[in-house]
Amino acid sequence: MRKPLTREEAIAIYRAGEEAVVAVLLELDARLGKLEEQVKHLADQLAKNSHNSSKPPSSDGFKKPVTGGKLSPSCMTSMSPSTTTGPNAISA
Repeated sequence: MRKPLTREEAIAIYRAGEEAVVAVLLELDARLGKLEEQVKHLADQLAKNSHNSSKPPSSDGFKKPVTGGKLSPSCMTSMSPSTTTGPNAISA
């Protein structure tokens, strides 16, 4: 990893003239493009799991899959035993 550009180094590039500034800007832009490609590649790798790649399910880690069909807590509290019907209903 390289050290950050100091203010003095930046001023020296500026004083070296227009061509020096343009050369540094083009070099930095090229490096930024490569870093953006690397970040995208790494993000794509992180997004892969056994459902969208050929990876085995054991590589998915410990994260439990989201399943649908569960009742929300608000739905459960709105059901009182006196309003429930059926063979297992509890009357108040």
